Amino acid sequence: MDRKITVKGTGQVSRKPDQVILDLMLGSLDLSYQEAMNQAAVSVDQLKNTLKNAGFEPDQLKTTTFDVTTQYRSERDSRDNYIQIFEGYRISHGLQLEFVWEQERLTTVLSAVAQSRTNPHLDIRFSIKDRNAVIDEVLIQAAQNARSKALVLARASGVELGELVEIDYTWSDVHFYSSTTYMAKQEMLMDRAMAPSIEPQDISVSDSAEFIWEIKG
Repeated sequence: MDRKITVKGTGQVSRKPDQVILDLMLGSLDLSYQEAMNQAAVSVDQLKNTLKNAGFEPDQLKTTTFDVTTQYRSERDSRDNYIQIFEGYRISHGLQLEFVWEQERLTTVLSAVAQSRTNPHLDIRFSIKDRNAVIDEVLIQAAQNARSKALVLARASGVELGELVEIDYTWSDVHFYSSTTYMAKQEMLMDRAMAPSIEPQDISVSDSAEFIWEIKG
């Protein structure tokens, strides 16, 4: 019977964020479908124009979602029964902008968004641009970690580590975002002097794989 040893190796890398991912959600509501669509289009144009003044090309603002729904409210009629009152067509347009993380750059972008008067809902995340390089380093560490463990176990057992015969690795979703959250009121975004100076937390990325070696002796 072939003698083998199976070891799980783990790698972990910590990096400072170098990228900002800004998600924006624009909304419009009107009884007329066409007017709701027109309002949505105007909001996007206003946002693109102000961001252009901040140094971004229009095609850098990417659409992530676009939803059209009907909105109703509940009211009681003269007989005290609930009825549905049509309020209009709601347009929800999700957009995303990515740029290099610099405090001054972020302040400029948020100030431009506030000045556009489109009042989008904002979600600001700090991430890593070259994710493949980080994953490569994590997997190299995992392989080194597994071999180190295997050598220790082999020596402690009085045997010799043989050839590597199998690697079992399954890709898993890796979280590439800092745990730092950034929230600010509209009036703060418009006043650059009120913009807080922040240092996002480092991003920790880890992954693992199983390695199987032959055992000699």
